[in-house]
Amino acid sequence: MSLGIQYTPNENSFTDYFDKVNYRMSLFYKTDPRFEGDNQMDDKGVHLGLGFPIIYQRKSANINADLSFGRRGANMIIRENYVKFGLSVTINDSDWFIKRKYY
Repeated sequence: MSLGIQYTPNENSFTDYFDKVNYRMSLFYKTDPRFEGDNQMDDKGVHLGLGFPIIYQRKSANINADLSFGRRGANMIIRENYVKFGLSVTINDSDWFIKRKYY
């Protein structure tokens, strides 16, 4: 189970770059496939992320950075606290959807 939100202050802004940045946050809870005795481990935490837009000649791209904080096995002998960092790039090429005409 997870619940998340994304906020972009003003994606049409021409003056402030940080108005176009996507701010993301989510909470998650899931069961882990490992067991300790008869109890199944759980995994819960929070994701924080930023999406930095890059626009070049009608093509748009995002550089996404995220940070996750979580805990596995809260009330068990085996416990793990973790921090995870992620970095990704999303490239959107709008030329695929332009109808071409040949004469």
